[in-house]
Amino acid sequence: VYNGFDPVDVCSYCIEVLKVTAMGRASLRAMPLAHLKAYLNAYGLRAPPHAVEKEDYVRAVIDARPDLSSHAPPPPPVPPRHTAPRPPPPPPRPQAAPSSSNARPAPRQPQNNPPGRSNPPPPPPTTQRPTPQAIPIEELLAMKSEEISALSIGGLKAILQHHHVRIPQDALEKRDLVDRVVTLVEAARVEKEREARARAMEEEADIEAQRQAWEEIERKKKAAAQKEDVGALEGQAPQTEVSTDAPKAAAHAATKLERDGLCVICQDEDANIAIVDCG
Repeated sequence: VYNGFDPVDVCSYCIEVLKVTAMGRASLRAMPLAHLKAYLNAYGLRAPPHAVEKEDYVRAVIDARPDLSSHAPPPPPVPPRHTAPRPPPPPPRPQAAPSSSNARPAPRQPQNNPPGRSNPPPPPPTTQRPTPQAIPIEELLAMKSEEISALSIGGLKAILQHHHVRIPQDALEKRDLVDRVVTLVEAARVEKEREARARAMEEEADIEAQRQAWEEIERKKKAAAQKEDVGALEGQAPQTEVSTDAPKAAAHAATKLERDGLCVICQDEDANIAIVDCG
């Protein structure tokens, strides 16, 4: 059985799988997701259920290493599994022959489990990771592409699900999720700019309507003031004509008196009284 450490001749397929087995966590994170899936399929390992991030596949590869360290990577599709050999049972203890028929039987020794066969400790309870919250679109609009790329895969998927963007059931590469979020942000930015232009046009239309309304009110006020002035002038015109008639009558009487010099009634005495009709 290959122990994983001795130099042996392998094929090109197995050497790639051996490289993955020898990689650390950081190198596994840098691998494409398709290579991690192929590695799990080569060993017949079950993919992590409900995988959300690539980290789930990296953890599955690392957790499977204790079971795979005792044999070489087999050819596809499914490699044979080798179980670790069990330790040999302890040799039976020799029993001395009884010296007499009345000899007391030896006390029974408590049966202890041989070393190496103790019950394995129970697996630690699996803790469910909290679901990441989606970042509000207002904060995304203020972020650059580099800042969006720095978000976790769970955060990117939460953003896409919150905005009803279709995500395939299978896990995606992070760059695919980043591209979808960037496209979503660009579309939201264009829509926000369009709404801002529409609001600006509406505000300008409201300001113009208010200006025209004020101009109409001022025009009506001026027209009403001019109409009142014309009415006042028309009311003062008859009084001016009455006041000017009395001087004309007095002037006519004085002229007639100077012309005749006698009383118009008796025609004998000088006229020294002027009778004026003031209306």
